Amino acid sequence: MPKRKSADPDPLWTSKLPPAPGELRIVQSFVNADFAQRPDLDGTAALARWLAHWSLLPDDARVDVSGLERAVEVRKALRALVIANYGSAVHEAFAVRLDNVAKATSIRVRFDLVGRTRFEAAADDLDGAFGRLFGIVAAAQLDGSWERMKVCSREPCHAAFYDFSPNRSALYCQLGCGSRTSSHTYRNRHIEEVRGLEAGRSASRRLSRRLRTRPLRP
Repeated sequence: MPKRKSADPDPLWTSKLPPAPGELRIVQSFVNADFAQRPDLDGTAALARWLAHWSLLPDDARVDVSGLERAVEVRKALRALVIANYGSAVHEAFAVRLDNVAKATSIRVRFDLVGRTRFEAAADDLDGAFGRLFGIVAAAQLDGSWERMKVCSREPCHAAFYDFSPNRSALYCQLGCGSRTSSHTYRNRHIEEVRGLEAGRSASRRLSRRLRTRPLRP
């Protein structure tokens, strides 16, 4: 895995989640990174900083607006790929987008000195950076770790997280999200129950008033 260039925290990391193992944490970071949403953030500079942090591009690399737009689209498509781990199908538009970007990366298989393989992008630019990300996804799918990548089910969290649970059944990125969801569900159910009781009491009161005001038949 590429070494970080400093002790600084991962730029644009949007949560306090435990990182996924190995290079898969780079994909997790990419899916969770915010390149274009914050108005106080220069998206192109933020993307270049993130890519340099993970040694996907040189420190002095620059990214233009077109590159930022492509990165945002790739990020959305990879997020859809993570969501598919819950058993849903990837939307055709996202699958086509990933496939088209992958063609431009010229991903190839390389062997190290002990015969182990890895996926590597031939291009040394933004397409090459995407290729590195795709290579990590492909390797994770082969070793079975990819299916542990999830997206938090709590609204509005939806952070990408690695499911460390033994049976791979986690729905939330951390205990806090699960607790808040349970509390929210319980609160809503309690509110609905109270509303039901109040509606029943109101109906009873209306019926009682009608009975009291209705003249008695001889």
